[in-house]
Amino acid sequence: MDMLKILADYAYGQQQYQIGNYTVNIQEKLSEGGYAYVYKCVDINTNKEYALKKILCQDQERYRMAQREVEVMRAIPENDNIVRFYDSTVITEGKTRSVLLLLELCTEGTLINLLEKYNGQLSLPQILYIIKEILTAVQVVHRAGFIHRDLKVENILLHNKKFKLCDFGSCTSEIIELSTASRNDLLSYQETFERETTLMYRPPEMIDLYARHRIDFKADVWMIGCILYTLAFFRHPFQDQAQLAIVNAHYSFPQGSRFNNKFHSFIAWILNPIPALRPSVDELINAIENYESVGNFGNSAPQQSQAKNVRKREDRDMTDEEIQREIMKIRNQGAQPKPRPKVDTRQNQPQNIWSAPASVQVTQQTQQQTVENANLLGFSPPKGSNNAGWAKF
Repeated sequence: MDMLKILADYAYGQQQYQIGNYTVNIQEKLSEGGYAYVYKCVDINTNKEYALKKILCQDQERYRMAQREVEVMRAIPENDNIVRFYDSTVITEGKTRSVLLLLELCTEGTLINLLEKYNGQLSLPQILYIIKEILTAVQVVHRAGFIHRDLKVENILLHNKKFKLCDFGSCTSEIIELSTASRNDLLSYQETFERETTLMYRPPEMIDLYARHRIDFKADVWMIGCILYTLAFFRHPFQDQAQLAIVNAHYSFPQGSRFNNKFHSFIAWILNPIPALRPSVDELINAIENYESVGNFGNSAPQQSQAKNVRKREDRDMTDEEIQREIMKIRNQGAQPKPRPKVDTRQNQPQNIWSAPASVQVTQQTQQQTVENANLLGFSPPKGSNNAGWAKF
């Protein structure tokens, strides 16, 4: 891996690539992961700036995954909430094959950067606005027939006052029916999930495969629930927990939470350990648009009473036999199905795109908070817009 890193970093300041009709010069490295590097680059003909994602493919499996990412990005329709894809190519440098993706350059950081600038104190209108933006992107992905499978705060970028979904390397169109899967199939799926998804965001059905739940678009919904909790409380719901906590949705809300029980039930509605009982992306968008008119999101409070009994050890300290034995023990305690909320389906009047949901009540204190927070990033309301209830950033 060190040699691959050296090759990726080698003279990148002077590197030039031809990607379709674009000829770009690399300017600087923006980020790096296990096998991928993202650079800022400039088209030598137009001086337009782009992001260049370079995926190092040292084996056929990594090359297959990179090609899949290209195919997905070509298939997904353009949307303001999805990082735009321009073109791709395959190159060989030395003995290393790489896939290059030319993408929209997003200059205002990730959701993590936004949370840090606000000291983790986003208002309810801001949080609901961000989640609706993410849901809009995921809705486009789902309607194109794909499951993202790697939704997390690091993969949401901010650019030109739009929140944009990126990183489609884990996307798939496969709906997995575990009810008919063989033991070998289960082991294969487990390896895939461990390789292509992030543990803290991984839904219960991808951890306890022997529960044999259907794995489909609801996996993305669980990940959105994790993002929602993180935006509200500036920490991940399963940040310090092991796999068993995720399997049973054992998490808790901070003592003295600044949000009410209705918002807590909204999170719990999404973080239901039974995928069939989670809302769809369409239902979530509708719920946010009608947030104030919804009485409650069901009796979905997290199961905190058992959370303290969950093992704190790292997942990999446990043998497979221990994990399955403890999963069976807790699963046998039973999980009562949780009813879906009744959502007012009346259509709202058209809103300014920077408005919070019209039904969300904003107190004077919250409004003043968002006005002050807006100054941190230099954002201001669009001309002629009504400032009341505006989810400022």
